[in-house]
Amino acid sequence: MSHPRVILLTGPKFSGKSLFVEGLLSSLREKGLRVAGFVQRGVFDAEGRKVGYDLVGLVSGSCRPLARLSDAGHGWLFDDAAFGAALSELGESADLTVIDELGPLELAGKGHARALDLALGSSRAVLVVVREELAGDAERLLAARAAVTVVRFEPGQDSEIAATVSGILAMEEALPNRPIP
Repeated sequence: MSHPRVILLTGPKFSGKSLFVEGLLSSLREKGLRVAGFVQRGVFDAEGRKVGYDLVGLVSGSCRPLARLSDAGHGWLFDDAAFGAALSELGESADLTVIDELGPLELAGKGHARALDLALGSSRAVLVVVREELAGDAERLLAARAAVTVVRFEPGQDSEIAATVSGILAMEEALPNRPIP
């Protein structure tokens, strides 16, 4: 298989990247795109503070705890089984595989690193979400294995960013005979 196209979606922490991706995928699926992978949906307490992340499978639709803020309030406690569950959300027949998110764990070869490796080996296009302070490291890591296009996420620019991503996918023929308008 030839190198996949990687769309590296980057923006500030807590800016709505994952929520944007979920909306984008709904639109792309309506246009016939076969999607695999996963997103990490934020979990918030009654005061609106982020206290965790759930892993949402894009093939199964399942939702399971991935990480919770430690009782001390410093750092995250991860459910290692969720990283294994993420692997089952990858699909060789997918037009687009989503890896949300590439963070410090993945850059250190842990967390979703195995899922990223499998996606790069079996997908035509991979959408990778990364916070802006890690974007340079992520791009260097990915550039050795894929053609990388960096797309900057700006809140309130959803339509423009969706058009950019759709255009990249259409150029890379992720949707053969099914152009994205």
